[in-house]
Amino acid sequence: MITCTTLLKVRAGNESAFERLLLGLVHDVRANEPGTTLFQLVRSQTADRTYLVIEQYADKEALEFHSGTEYLKVFVPRLMPYLEEQPTLASYDPVE
Repeated sequence: MITCTTLLKVRAGNESAFERLLLGLVHDVRANEPGTTLFQLVRSQTADRTYLVIEQYADKEALEFHSGTEYLKVFVPRLMPYLEEQPTLASYDPVE
């Protein structure tokens, strides 16, 4: 299992459009990636306009599949204008 997070800070006034865009990606991932066991958008309770995408992949192949999808390649350039700063990505391995 591989867990990834993406921290996103959205420009003021763009929250609704950003959420619609991201929820479209969530739908695509859930519909097309059986190796992605979790793909969820959450909003901070304490930091305005701050969101986190939480992703879990069954294995390295599932992560590589996700990274290579056409809808993700189209999504990233569409996302960037909504952001106040570059996304912060992190990857984690389970502790067993």
